[in-house]
Amino acid sequence: MLVKVIGLLVQVIPYKESSHILKVYTQSQGLQSYMVSGVKGPKSAIKPAHLQLLNLLELEVYQKQSNSIHRIKELKCNPPLVNLHTDMERIAVSLFIAEVLSKTLNEENQPDESLFDFLFNLVQFVDITQSSLSWLPQHFLLRLSAHLGFSPFLVEGSENRVFSLKEGVFIDEYRSGPDSLTVAESELLIRIMKTGIADLPAIPSNRQLRNHLLEALLRYFSYHVPGFREIQSHAILASLW
Repeated sequence: MLVKVIGLLVQVIPYKESSHILKVYTQSQGLQSYMVSGVKGPKSAIKPAHLQLLNLLELEVYQKQSNSIHRIKELKCNPPLVNLHTDMERIAVSLFIAEVLSKTLNEENQPDESLFDFLFNLVQFVDITQSSLSWLPQHFLLRLSAHLGFSPFLVEGSENRVFSLKEGVFIDEYRSGPDSLTVAESELLIRIMKTGIADLPAIPSNRQLRNHLLEALLRYFSYHVPGFREIQSHAILASLW
C-alpha cells in the first residue's frame, strides 16, 4: 500500500554499499524504519543532503503491515531547513537532540501527535532563532520527559527544595544525596521548567553550572528510560559554549 507520511529524521544507518535505513518519527505512525537505495548515484532523486539528521520530511512509502522496514518511493524536505546544518552551534544541538531521540523512542511506541508537534516546532525554532541555544538542551530534556511521562514533579508552595534524580520529585534538602541536585541547581531546574523556549537566553548561568545540570538530566533519563545508554554528543556541547 502506498501511503504519505510526514516525519522527523532521527537516525541514519548505513546499509550495504549505497543504501541506508532511516529511522523517522512520524506524525501518524510513531517511529518507523524506511529503506532508501542508490543515494550516492548521480541519477538518484534522493541526495545525501536529504538525509541530514532532524530534517523535516514528506514521504511517500510502500508500506506493508508484515514488514518492519518499508521502502520509500519519494522523499522531500518540507519545510526546508536553512541554518540547522551550516551553523556550528545548531549542528551540535541537533546532534544532541537526534541522539537522545534515537535512545528514547522505539517502534513499540504508539503515535503521539503532541510529541510530534513539540519536536517539529522545536527543530524549526533551532533553525531560525538568532538567540543563544546554550539552555536549549536542558529545556529539550525537560519537555521530552513530560511527553514521556516522567516530568519532574513539583508541588507549588512545598518547602521541599532539592530535586531527586532517582525519585523524580523535589525532596527535603536533609534527605539529599549523590543523586540529588543542590538547592541552587534545583531552583535553576524549576526556572527552566517555567520558561518558554524563546525566553531561555534571559536565564543567567555559568558554564560549569550549565554543564553539570545537563549531565544530571542525562542521569535522570538513565533512571527513567529503560535501556537508555550513554550519550556521546553532549561532550561537543560542553566544549562549545
